[in-house]
Amino acid sequence: MSKKTILIFFPLLFLLFSSVSAFAVIPKIRIRTIAGMEPVSLMSVKNWENSSSRWNCAYGFTPGIEVFYIFSKNIEAGIGFKYQLNRKVLKDGSSDNGSFSYMPLFAAVRFSLSEDKTLKPYLLIKVGYNFFNTDSSFREEWSSQSGGPLTSVYGGLYGAASLGISIRITDRPGWILRYTMDAGYSFHGGGGSNSMQSYPINYQAMSADFSLDWML
Repeated sequence: MSKKTILIFFPLLFLLFSSVSAFAVIPKIRIRTIAGMEPVSLMSVKNWENSSSRWNCAYGFTPGIEVFYIFSKNIEAGIGFKYQLNRKVLKDGSSDNGSFSYMPLFAAVRFSLSEDKTLKPYLLIKVGYNFFNTDSSFREEWSSQSGGPLTSVYGGLYGAASLGISIRITDRPGWILRYTMDAGYSFHGGGGSNSMQSYPINYQAMSADFSLDWML
């Protein structure tokens, strides 16, 4: 993680936990601790050899946290952050093309599709901005391009939509614990540049999240 990303990430994380502390006294908060993954993913690189190229990416994990305010039985809204662990680019079937990671910070809206207290299906939509990091090997892949290796990378739009199901585990005075599973599609925008050219780099994945939801 770059120094610039660290300087941005930790204040945002502090604000996230501060918001939890401020509202935890109200029984209207859902906190999701997430273990996510992208079993199938694809990276698209524009302006590659004056055209575009698509590269497969390795399987990877993405932990995260989300905090929702519960407005009603059916609608919740909140914020979240996910940290994609480094994964390899499998360009031309090889695993020696460097690694990258996206770190999205986003707003989210969740719609419950049932009022059943035990088993609840839901729709989850997220929109935000993601930070983009790469290692030196990834940047060196541009050595054959005009202008040489990438000298900088930047983030871009993040969007995701998924369908899931929430299962109640326990219901105690003051808090409720639920287990959730959802699967859908995620889009990560970004790009890189060298001395001569800018290269939009988009990452698309089939995402799956598993979480424990603490309702306070």
